[in-house]
Amino acid sequence: MLTRRSKLSFLLGTCSLFLWVNHPVTLATPISPDNSPPSEFICPADLATRIDRILARPDYQGAYWGILVKYLNSDQNIYSIHENNFFTPASTAKLLTTAAAFSKFNRDYRLKTPILVQGNPPDLETLTLVGRGDATITTEKLEKLAEKLKAQGINSISRLIVVASPFLVSDSQKTWEWEDVFFDYAVPASSLVLNENSVTLKLLPRQLGQSLDLQWSDPIAAKQWLIENQTSTAAQGSPNTLAIKGNLANNRLIITGSLAIDSQDDFNLAIPQPSEYFLARWRNILEKAGITVKNAEISSQILGYEITNLASEPLAYLVEKVNKNSDNLLAETLLQMLGGVTGLQETLTKLGINSDSYKIGDGSGLSRQNLIKPKTLGQILQIMAENPDYRRSLAIGGIDGTLTNRFRQTPLEGRLQAKTGTLTGVIALAGYLETADNQPLIFSITVNNSDQPATTLRNGIDEVILLLGQLKRC
Repeated sequence: MLTRRSKLSFLLGTCSLFLWVNHPVTLATPISPDNSPPSEFICPADLATRIDRILARPDYQGAYWGILVKYLNSDQNIYSIHENNFFTPASTAKLLTTAAAFSKFNRDYRLKTPILVQGNPPDLETLTLVGRGDATITTEKLEKLAEKLKAQGINSISRLIVVASPFLVSDSQKTWEWEDVFFDYAVPASSLVLNENSVTLKLLPRQLGQSLDLQWSDPIAAKQWLIENQTSTAAQGSPNTLAIKGNLANNRLIITGSLAIDSQDDFNLAIPQPSEYFLARWRNILEKAGITVKNAEISSQILGYEITNLASEPLAYLVEKVNKNSDNLLAETLLQMLGGVTGLQETLTKLGINSDSYKIGDGSGLSRQNLIKPKTLGQILQIMAENPDYRRSLAIGGIDGTLTNRFRQTPLEGRLQAKTGTLTGVIALAGYLETADNQPLIFSITVNNSDQPATTLRNGIDEVILLLGQLKRC
């Protein structure tokens, strides 16, 4: 069961990190009002002593640290600890997925969703949409397509068909934590995706003691779930004790707990039957556009000839969403484009990454079966350093993405590009930064097996990173 508190804690960490809880911390370099070089410098020979001092603090004693630091154009490590050991990487696993995607596909590559017809306007025998895994299809895109079809003189469709094509069936979800799979950050890749296969459920108070009012952002998606509303409206100022547990076998959600009469809450939920949702929404959109649909079905048959298609955004855009905002669904989509885990491994081998240096269970980092060495993350960063789209896809310290509120008003604001990662007991950061003397640096830091709060571990990583920003060859 995922409580509101645990859900929020997770979201603050890995998948949609736009907030960072800013607890007081002693920084390795003073906060400055801009991103000017630090006033204090560290020689590489002194770095180990300074980092070891941080890792020796009581808060980090039980944690398992893996660190690799090196200059971009050098094979020598400046600092390393456990760099050849396996760690659960969380979302830094996306660095491998996106590197492989750029290696296999052109930056402008787009997924195409073909639209086929039988018959002629105004009355079509069939209209078939063939799902090919495009996770960027939205209601707005389908509305524009419906308007285009109507403008071509189509008034009715005898059979509306959506095809869930053999776009590889994702096994990733089997390795995810059970309580995650009901929520939008754990939507698996599928051949048919609409509105990221997620829906928002808003919970509003009613009279004191009454069950909460449930309001859905999409009434059609709401039909996917059977709801047991075991909630209540509590007195003003009462704590939020809402929690959701469910059963995917019968698409049942049980909502328990209470909410103060002067507050509200919402949950972003995954859609359990994406093909059925896509078909129902597509039919509704066509009918709103004035096109009558007599029958609608999910089929494996691809009938007719292609008249148009829906194109996804280009690969470079998808990769940027994956790395900068840690988009799990798009990461899983890229994995399927690569041919699953086997295809990912084959592509990484061609890039020069030894398959013995990592174990992959998914493309997003949600899986606890993922194991990657800090050295391996360093290798992929070094290999991809010359790819401007790859570098651009990473969050920038203090500027955007999952690093928007980290490294602000420090010398590393705007000088660090990295991928974050968080699971319970796991915090990671890997990427590039510029040192005090403008030398490009590669770093990979992963912390496992800690019972400390995520913010405590994150602060420790940030202190180490700020030390790296003070490096100056001497």
